[in-house]
Amino acid sequence: LSAPFLGALSDTWGRKPFLLVTVAFTCLPLPFLFIPNLWPHVIAVAASGFFAVTFSIVFAYVSDITEPGERSAAYGLVSATFAASLIISPALGSLMQALYGNHSVYILSTVIAVVDVLFIVFVVPESLSSLEPAVPARRISYMNPCGSIRGAFNSPAMMHLGFIVFFSYLAEAGETQCLMLYLENTVGFGKSDMAGYIAILGVLSIISQTYLLTYLSQHLAQKTAITIGIVFSAVQMAIYGFFDTHWVIYANSVFVATGTLTYPAISALVSNSASAEQQGVVQGMITGIRSLCSGLGPALFGLLVPLSEAPNESGRGTRLPSGAPFLVGCGAVIISLVITFALPDRIGAYVPLTPVATPSKEPAVPAPQTPSPEKLADTAV
Repeated sequence: LSAPFLGALSDTWGRKPFLLVTVAFTCLPLPFLFIPNLWPHVIAVAASGFFAVTFSIVFAYVSDITEPGERSAAYGLVSATFAASLIISPALGSLMQALYGNHSVYILSTVIAVVDVLFIVFVVPESLSSLEPAVPARRISYMNPCGSIRGAFNSPAMMHLGFIVFFSYLAEAGETQCLMLYLENTVGFGKSDMAGYIAILGVLSIISQTYLLTYLSQHLAQKTAITIGIVFSAVQMAIYGFFDTHWVIYANSVFVATGTLTYPAISALVSNSASAEQQGVVQGMITGIRSLCSGLGPALFGLLVPLSEAPNESGRGTRLPSGAPFLVGCGAVIISLVITFALPDRIGAYVPLTPVATPSKEPAVPAPQTPSPEKLADTAV
């Protein structure tokens, strides 16, 4: 619920304050790593969880400074920088740990976090061109997280897109949680194989979310770009489910990377279907659903992985095939694909998200009328 709540507040009070808050709280647990006691770090992580919805504020910020036709490429660039960090940070952290120990990693992470916060304070400008000092009545309802969810899902478009995000990211979050374990135990990847595979995925994801997504958004409808991403996501999970040879897994990285364009494509479609003053709310909706899946997906896959590794009663195999979690994930992605087909080619065909003002129930008071000269004369007589 915090994602739409903070997004709604950023629609009213500006992006920069909430960008600062979300980034600061996302980095909050890092300094607590220096404390030997684990509980302060756990408490910091819990506090961080409420505010760590940076993506919704960032995407709303991007929508403020770009034209509708540019948003797919812009969102892809944001997602690509995240993919780049997934390449650089594990390699850099491993190197620092090997050379100087764990504390060097904590120090470097904390320094980067402080620089990030200071950069927002002193360099990043406010993206909303005008902020009204008074809060209009029609904005107040969006500051209630429950009202934000109810208002957004009153639009069939948002309902469809919400379910698409839920089923597609449910599978993606679960896959991310257990993929490394699967590659090590079932496929037989060593540490060098893992590092190389992650690097390949990162590079291909950057290409997919920048050049490929830009090309698709310029030449195809947004719905088509979303469909392509979901189809590739379903294919890559099916490949993980049925194959465990090295060359197939490496070839599958192309499908995995292409599937990553789904989220920025959906975010662009959501942004273009909402008014300028609702960008924080709708992006918060998408981020909130993804956050929910970040908990449910690993829980679901966590139940399936032990069954795919536990021996059956005969002792000649496992209770479930080793790729069963990915096949279940593939099924969830196929559900999102079916829902995608129900989307119209133009989201504008749906009811707009902007709430309609409720007419006043008070009886109208007729305006005073000036009597005509003839009526004045009759009254005098």
